[in-house]
Amino acid sequence: MSALAFSSRRPIYRISTPTEQAYGKFRHLLRDAVERTAEENRQRIGVLLDKVPRIECASKFRNLGYASE
Repeated sequence: MSALAFSSRRPIYRISTPTEQAYGKFRHLLRDAVERTAEENRQRIGVLLDKVPRIECASKFRNLGYASE
């Protein structure tokens, strides 16, 4: 009789769109912030969005085939 081995590891989820990639990075940065009120979060979001370099955004689109040559 063969036994099936079950893993407790979750399946790997590949982020497939530039929007999902950007949101994943943004969510990670927001979780590290200490702000917890709505106004503090709104201000932190503005600061975090300003920190994302335009070249990084462009490279995400290019790597996924969305950018024109």
